[in-house]
Order: sequence, then structure tokens, then C-alpha cells
Amino acid sequence: MELETGARFPGKTAARLIPALLLLLVHPGSAQDRKKKEERDILMEMDLCSLSLAAPIDGPRVTAEDLPGRAVLFVFSSSNPGDRNWSEFLVRTTRKYADPAPPGGLAVLFVQSAKTTDAKWFPREGNAPVVSFFPEDAFAMPGFAFVGLPRVILFDGDGKVVSHFIVDGRDLAGNSIHQVAGPPCTPEVVRKAAATSGAVLRAGTPSDAGTDGRKLVEGALSSAPLAPLLRTLRDRAKGGKGDAGAVLQGFKEYLEAQRALVERNVAANPLLAHRALNRLLAQTQGDELAAPFEAIRKRLTQDSKFQEELKGAEALAKVRGLAAKIKWGMMDPDAPRPREDIAAVRRGVEEVIKRYAKTQAGRTAEELKQAWTQWAAKAIDPLPW
Repeated sequence: MELETGARFPGKTAARLIPALLLLLVHPGSAQDRKKKEERDILMEMDLCSLSLAAPIDGPRVTAEDLPGRAVLFVFSSSNPGDRNWSEFLVRTTRKYADPAPPGGLAVLFVQSAKTTDAKWFPREGNAPVVSFFPEDAFAMPGFAFVGLPRVILFDGDGKVVSHFIVDGRDLAGNSIHQVAGPPCTPEVVRKAAATSGAVLRAGTPSDAGTDGRKLVEGALSSAPLAPLLRTLRDRAKGGKGDAGAVLQGFKEYLEAQRALVERNVAANPLLAHRALNRLLAQTQGDELAAPFEAIRKRLTQDSKFQEELKGAEALAKVRGLAAKIKWGMMDPDAPRPREDIAAVRRGVEEVIKRYAKTQAGRTAEELKQAWTQWAAKAIDPLPW
């Protein structure tokens, strides 16, 4: 059963079960269990590095590898292109939480659960946020299921969930919020999350559609080279044209924030650091701004401990990504799932435990195997686990 808070379609009676049933799905167990905040529920942990993401239907071509190291705002919802009030509600909801960040401070992704999706209803003019749009079947992430929509999740640059909540669409004024995790998503919370990864432009820098700033914000979302655009900006800055100088200075500050982010995650989250570094190297390739990132790459390539941690993290991310696609460890353990995929998940987690036992990934894999085994044991019928 798909539960969609406020979905504007006839027959969506399941919405009446929200929020009580939804909170049970999001936080399995009793209210007493949920009070034990110190206990880790690894099956409900959302891992940005294990995210699966196919090509967008609209907006910048962001990939899963482009997101680590960026503050990310996900908006998950059903869509109804024929309902103007519903579309306006989704626009207001998205902008309420995206607009407080400086230009390029958030990567904004809108994921629609309807089979027929489009993005024609979202405005592009003026200072509207740059958004990439995806259908539900293009997205999978550990700890996430499409229930209780619209749902908003804010990650900081270090890959941590900052705020996770549901905007009840039965109140199209947006006044009904069900907080799932973290503090309420205020403008200050959004700005702090964006500060962890830096903003492509300084707050207040013009970034209207068609300007250099807007192009840089869009370009920085993917791993495409930015050297041609940077050369154009430098030429315009020398000629004193427009805001090119301010745009360049803001981007340099963003790269410095990104460099600091990579460094602090080398030990804490090696896969995030690696992917963020690869994105930065691709973006600055052929430009003078690449030098600091080339130096980090050279150092980490020679760091045997980092390389071992990275290999383990990459292997574990693949396993968690496959498990997320079949919702292994989520929702009903009796739901039909491909036996070959279940077997692959088990082989994968056991391989990580065997090969990378002394790494962070190996220890996490041990926890995951135990948690998946306990979850599978709850099935009424035997499972191939």
C-alpha cells in the first residue's frame, strides 16, 4: 500500500492513516524504542554515498556521484499536472526550504512518485532555485521508502541528515508539518547546512537566469569541466563587465570550503571525500584552480590506509545500494523480492566482512548483516537469506 499524505487524487483513502501509521513505518517499534536515541538503527540510516540515481527527466544532469560533498535538499512527492493548486503547493514547499540557501548552496532534487512525470509546472525565471527532477523508479537510497508524501530531507555537506519531515498536503497552506528526524527546517538550519559545503556564489550575488552566476551554479552541480566558463568570467572581470569579478571570488571561496570538506572527511568518510574530490578535479580540469585538488589526490593515492578504507567503503556502498533497490531491510519482510538479488546482497556483505574486516566498512557490514538477519527472521514464510 502506498501512503501519500495529501495526494490530490481520488481514492487515496490511505492518506487518512497518516501521520500515526507513517511514524510507525519510519520508526519501527514502540514509542519507548524511539526514545532510546542512543541506540543505532542501522537499517533506517540514510547513506548518500549508497544512493542510486538514474538520469533526470529535467534540470541539470546530476548523478549520484556528484552529490557527496554537497548540501542536498530532496523533495519527494506525488504529482498531478492537472491540479494547479497542488502544483502551486509543491512550488511553495520546495522554495520555502531551498530559497534560504545562498546561490548554489544546495543541490535540489525533486523526486516524483507518479508514473507520468514532468517539470513544466515548476518556474525557471528570476531567482527560482535550480532543480533536477527524477521519477520514483530512478531513485533508491538506504533507509528510505516512498511513504508519507510530500517528504523533505535535508543533508549537509558531510552526508548527515539535518532535517527530515513530512508536509501534510491536506493543508495546502503548508502549516501541517510532521517532523521525522532532526530540528524543524528553518531558514537558519538551511543556511547552516549549506555552509558545511559552501555556496557557489556569495549571498546576494545576482544569479538570474542567463547570467554567468546562474550558469556557474548549474555547472557546479555535475562533474562537467568548468574551465571554459571560468576563462570567460576572467576575461569579463578584466574588462570590468557586470558581476564577473564577484562571481569568480565567490566561486574561489566555494572551492576553499570544498577543499576543507574533503580534508575533514578523509578519515571520517573516505568514500564521500573521494567522490567530492573527483567531482572537483573534473570541474577544475585544465584550470589554475585545480592545483590544490591535484595535491590532495597525489597524497591520498600514496596513503595505503586511506586506500584500504576507500576500497572497503566502495564495496559496502554497492551492497547497500542493491539492498535499497529491493527494499531489503525495509517495510514488509514477506514482500516478494528477487531471490538472486537477495543472494547477491548476502554475498556482498559477507565479502566486505571477509576482505575489509579491519576497516570502518567491515565493522559496519557486521552490523548490517546482523540487522538484516534479524529483520528477515520476522517473515512469516521462509526467505532465501
